[in-house]
Amino acid sequence: MNEMKQLYIALFLLMSALVTSCGNREAERIMDSAEDVMWTRPDSALTALESIDTLALKTKSQRARYSLLYTMALDEESPHNPGFACHQTGSELL
Repeated sequence: MNEMKQLYIALFLLMSALVTSCGNREAERIMDSAEDVMWTRPDSALTALESIDTLALKTKSQRARYSLLYTMALDEESPHNPGFACHQTGSELL
């Protein structure tokens, strides 16, 4: 009985690790795609980035990359107000 319990726990942990790693790879793939079209189609890049579940971004580097790409997409998408997203984010840090 104890061996079965350990087996179930091991399988649960393995499946959890696989699900988490797949989610991170998908977010990386979406960020790569958004970065590729950032300068030619910023609206598409923004839409792609908004489809990412930000709670699935586990590492600091993933969250930082997402934040940078999202800010760039906002900035590129609003030509009537250039630099607004960057200034707003910067002023929030002060």
